[in-house]
Amino acid sequence: MSSPQTPAPKETFLQSIFNFPGIYWLANWMEVVERFAYYGVRALLPVYMVLAWELGGPQFDHYQKGVIYGWWAIVQSFVPVLSGGFADRYGFKVNIAWATTIKIIGYILMGYAIEIGAYFNGIDSSVHGGAAGDPWTYPIFFLGAMGLAFGTAIFKPGLQGLIAVKMPKQSAALGWAIFYQMVNVGAFVGPLLAGYLRVLDWKYVFLACSLAISLNYIPLFFFKEPKVDKPQEEDGKNPFQILKDSLAGLLEPRILGFSLAFAGFWFMAYSLWDFLPNFVDDWVDSRDLATWVASFGIPVPTVNGGNMTQEWIVNFNPLLIMFFAFAFGWITGKVRSLSAILTGIAIATISIALLSLSFNGWWVIFAIGVFSIGEMTASPTKMRYLASIAPPGKEGLYMGYVNMTVGIGWSILNFMGGPIYDATADKVNLARKELINEHHMEKEWVDGLQKTDVLPNLILKTSAAEAEVRKILQDSGVEVDQINQILTPKIFAPLANELIDRKEGVATAGDITTFAPETSLWLALDGPYERMERASNEIESLREFFATEGLSTASMNSLVGSEAAFKETRAMIALPGGKLRKYLTDSGCSPDQSKGLLNSSRIQYFREAVKKGGEGLAEFLHHAELPDAEIDVLSTGELPARLKMALKEGGNNFRALMRFALEDPKASEWIVDEEVLDQLRATTMDRRDQTRIGLWDKYDPWRMWLLFAGVGVFSMFLMFLYDRWAKKNPFEGED
Repeated sequence: MSSPQTPAPKETFLQSIFNFPGIYWLANWMEVVERFAYYGVRALLPVYMVLAWELGGPQFDHYQKGVIYGWWAIVQSFVPVLSGGFADRYGFKVNIAWATTIKIIGYILMGYAIEIGAYFNGIDSSVHGGAAGDPWTYPIFFLGAMGLAFGTAIFKPGLQGLIAVKMPKQSAALGWAIFYQMVNVGAFVGPLLAGYLRVLDWKYVFLACSLAISLNYIPLFFFKEPKVDKPQEEDGKNPFQILKDSLAGLLEPRILGFSLAFAGFWFMAYSLWDFLPNFVDDWVDSRDLATWVASFGIPVPTVNGGNMTQEWIVNFNPLLIMFFAFAFGWITGKVRSLSAILTGIAIATISIALLSLSFNGWWVIFAIGVFSIGEMTASPTKMRYLASIAPPGKEGLYMGYVNMTVGIGWSILNFMGGPIYDATADKVNLARKELINEHHMEKEWVDGLQKTDVLPNLILKTSAAEAEVRKILQDSGVEVDQINQILTPKIFAPLANELIDRKEGVATAGDITTFAPETSLWLALDGPYERMERASNEIESLREFFATEGLSTASMNSLVGSEAAFKETRAMIALPGGKLRKYLTDSGCSPDQSKGLLNSSRIQYFREAVKKGGEGLAEFLHHAELPDAEIDVLSTGELPARLKMALKEGGNNFRALMRFALEDPKASEWIVDEEVLDQLRATTMDRRDQTRIGLWDKYDPWRMWLLFAGVGVFSMFLMFLYDRWAKKNPFEGED
């Protein structure tokens, strides 16, 4: 009778690490590079897609953003279900090479969607900003996003199938945890670098990520296609048979049940990555957090008066996973896969609910930390579970099924969440609603506001804010006429933005200026409406203005035919928007005339002259009858180049530079005084904070997170039922 065999000793942690083959580590490196590029763009997209035209963004709404992400989810998550079988059949290397090429094309289309659209429109995007590409920008960007999604979709099963083939079975839990950790190394470093590059130019992010992913061509030359043990009949299958088998696998009870049960986790996960960036940008006060991090000598990028950028806040998630994923993999390897997954879903659900309790930056970081624990417990384990039930030769196919559960949750989130966020949580939309409903502003006028001017206008509508700013300016010796000009919405909006965004310690007239009307202010602001507003001081001036604009005699008599008519017209001019447009139309102006009188146009001619610079600029200014001294200031030295840069950077910077170049230095001494700047900044930021808190308390944007957490509770219930079914119907090799 033979003696029983002695079981092989279990490997130590270090032995397990060193026993992974070289191709495993090479594949992990390729994953780091791919994730670096992917998340470098991905982390910025939620904010970039809704970025205002005047800031160089495409200015999509959250409906459009949700549609892009929803279809992105479908393509990226369901194509691997089909392409995984092709990776098994035609080879992992070919799969990875094609994926890399398609992803590069996607990055370029997304990064240059505005410029391509502007080319189709025949408009210079450097002059008109993000609006230059409309309406082409959206379909071009959508096409690029689908390219990136498709490339990522066929990359995943190729690379993950390669790892699954070379993974030692006894170290699967640790191996997948390390892989997931490598994913998050790229996911952490990519957004950090992208956050700095986008300060220079958004396009640098897309170009850098295209260059990074192209590095994945190189490792393909340094390893052979691994041999895969698979049934002999698999070799003779054509592409249609492979596709048929892939689709048939979706109906296998284990695959379908697991995918539906686990989808709720990914619904919550992508709410963190697709909607939390916008939520942080709109609502979260992270100034204390930014100050604390900066105290360690770390250069923290800040926006909106000292708030930490959303990229750095959300990046706390991959930071934790980067350092602790292997430890959680070691721990979860000691329990059943489904038990670990169920625990992870429960922890993630709690974290999403926590986001509804406060907009404090520290609290948001805490909630992200709790979610990361749930993610490290559940997400890597899904690959371990599916790898354990994958038949020989179908590792790539089953790694494709990993993505199906992601796609279900991710797509439902965005198709549902985009409209929800747009209607209930977007701060600019809620501010527009407040201006219309509570301050009785004309809807047409509010809808016509630039996106960056909505919140400052709401701040100004608070009488206390206007009174405080007026008092500060009066105490600083600013003349009443200048104060009245500053406190008009048209002027106060950019002033408030610059006060909020201004860096402490910088006090020059070039940063913030008086915004007082100057001889040549029309160069930056003037158009038909501005000239009409200025002409309204005297009846003859206004009559002359209307005559030059081509109004009929009957229309002019209706508008300025008597002193009473003149007074009424003058009063209406002070209320631009729908009321003035209707008044002009009722007075006999044609729709084109009334529309033209309310639009600015001369600035476009000046922009063209600025682009020419030198003599071309001087010639334009001469025809504009500017004094020779002002012509010399604007058209010589370094100023033409600075004007070009200011035009590229946006309207507020351009207007500030114009005023700085042309104003009397003595007239702006009050604004250069640091104490006055501090008072104005404190008042503006305090009112901005009060306005934000008021919108938060009134419209409850936090309720969105409770809805998302409810989906997590439902997912826990489904996974519990699936776990009970799996225990009653065990599968050979199931972990």
